[in-house]
Amino acid sequence: MNDTGSPGTVTAAGSATPAAGPLRAACELARMTNCGYCWARPQQPCTAGPGGAAGYHLARFARAARRGLITPAGFDAALAAAGDGMYSGAAVVFDVPGARAEDHARGAS
Repeated sequence: MNDTGSPGTVTAAGSATPAAGPLRAACELARMTNCGYCWARPQQPCTAGPGGAAGYHLARFARAARRGLITPAGFDAALAAAGDGMYSGAAVVFDVPGARAEDHARGAS
């Protein structure tokens, strides 16, 4: 997995384009844990998002980081994808570039 923090093309909600590699790798590795927010089991997404994107709560990335599964660069990419502002474990990060939590909340696809 390339989780080096090098520039890429992930579209984060409300921001330009942070690194795609670290977010993609972080999503894959975060799937290995259960979610500490909704208790989705390993390998299952927390929610389905717009365009078939799999969504994962930020709590799941935090759990994966604590267990050493994702690097600080991967966790930073997840935070960037969660959007600007206050973060909580309920914030959702999608594994498809361009999928946004705001669209999911409104039911858009």
